[in-house]
Amino acid sequence: MPPGREPRSFADKSIGMKIRARRMMLGLTLQQFGELLGVSYQRVYKYERGINSMSAGQLYELAQGSGTPVEYFFEGLETNERQPLPRQKWLFDVMVSLGEIQDEAQRAAIGHLVRSLSRVSRAARRSH
Repeated sequence: MPPGREPRSFADKSIGMKIRARRMMLGLTLQQFGELLGVSYQRVYKYERGINSMSAGQLYELAQGSGTPVEYFFEGLETNERQPLPRQKWLFDVMVSLGEIQDEAQRAAIGHLVRSLSRVSRAARRSH
């Protein structure tokens, strides 16, 4: 670790892993994700590795921009879990499976379906 650099906290590493998982679920490169956040791809890389922390405001904007409940990034922190949560394992498995689909039109259709269902779900949560 470079001199003067504090060790990464469990929270920074955990949130970083979730940022990376979300970026990959969205099918975005580091560059594209950086553009979405208004930062360089190097900064996204540092967020994902837990080297740099995101501010609360940036994390909120990320959640809003990616259609992700902000709570997603904090799941498991209260118990200091070091193992992926069942939801994380499931999401990673789905992400890998989607990546194995070779037909671009099929992947696009699945992505469209998931985004549509997500919008419906968000709208239903807001109306309650």
